[in-house]
Amino acid sequence: MIAFGSKKRHGWVLDTVLVVADSFDYLAADTHTAVEGHVPDVSLHVTGGPLAENDATETLRLYRGATPDDPVDGMFSFFPAGLAEDNIGFERPSIELPGHCFTPTLAQGYKKNHLPPETLSELWHSTVEQVHDAGLVLVTHASMPEHRQS
Repeated sequence: MIAFGSKKRHGWVLDTVLVVADSFDYLAADTHTAVEGHVPDVSLHVTGGPLAENDATETLRLYRGATPDDPVDGMFSFFPAGLAEDNIGFERPSIELPGHCFTPTLAQGYKKNHLPPETLSELWHSTVEQVHDAGLVLVTHASMPEHRQS
């Protein structure tokens, strides 16, 4: 489980939770052929070229997220959102988790922990509960926008 977010005045706010289903390594030079069919075409178009051009010999890793239809230990990836009928924006939810998971006072940074599945499950469920307590829902899929020529 990887939680993406940022520090705000009132605490740490959640952007996205990625529950890793699996991953694979590939060479930057092979980005287009290696990840084609594993990511949306627009993502391949936007990131594939720059990745391949930077350092073609670098090894990269693609993480694929768990879904509600194919969860990992009951957990799946999501991002918080407000209901469309509310027709207003929403604040990202403040999340509080134990200090061994992350440091909420850091503007940027991470903590790499190898926690047992039952601990990860507890953290995931706590995060989900806090999103719901903020009056938000879990979104597990969003359509990619159409590609526009600039």
